[in-house]
Amino acid sequence: MFQSRNIVSAIEFGSSKICVLVGESDGDGHIDVIGRGEAPSAGVVKGELTNIEAAFDQLAVALEEADQSSGRELNNSRIIVIPVTGCGIASYQGVGTVFIKNSEQRVTDSERAEAHQNARIHPLETDRSVLNSSESYFVIDDRLRLRNPINQTAYKLDAHVHIVHALTNRLENFRTVVRESGYEENVEMVFSPLASGVGVLTEEEREGGVLLIDFGAGVTEYVM
Repeated sequence: MFQSRNIVSAIEFGSSKICVLVGESDGDGHIDVIGRGEAPSAGVVKGELTNIEAAFDQLAVALEEADQSSGRELNNSRIIVIPVTGCGIASYQGVGTVFIKNSEQRVTDSERAEAHQNARIHPLETDRSVLNSSESYFVIDDRLRLRNPINQTAYKLDAHVHIVHALTNRLENFRTVVRESGYEENVEMVFSPLASGVGVLTEEEREGGVLLIDFGAGVTEYVM
């Protein structure tokens, strides 16, 4: 039986170039790049869109090259990710709490997800939006600190979650360019160094602790 391909794509608006990658996921987190396109950057300064029309024109060039090199798979993307910098990005450490009420008194994926979501409930200024969130660690019953709380017997679970947020209007500028290029659905954004960390760091490095510095042509940022 015919199986549809699991296509994912990324669009990066850099200071030196606008780049599009088309990849195919195997379902286990591994992605093979099957198409690539790029064009000299225009309308982008230090991670910010300063000229939407100029960026739109250059993006069209990169999209066509990526689509052609991927065998016209770009339009089949189930998700398009835009790594961003600039945009007034900031972060804070949120804490979300949930009480364990299931019959076995054990932490399940459901409680973990609820605690994570509760950590994201934090009043931001009206002009800001949450960009990404990632779990730092968990605390069981105010005593035991863990990276993974699943199956732990507990009355209370606290999720300490790192929340990255940015200026909504500046993020929307990127969505506008991609939307006007014909891609209106399933567009997600990620803080660029977080995306770099997923791409280049091993699980052992992430577990042990690492400082990743992302040198761009216009912006240098880091994650720890």
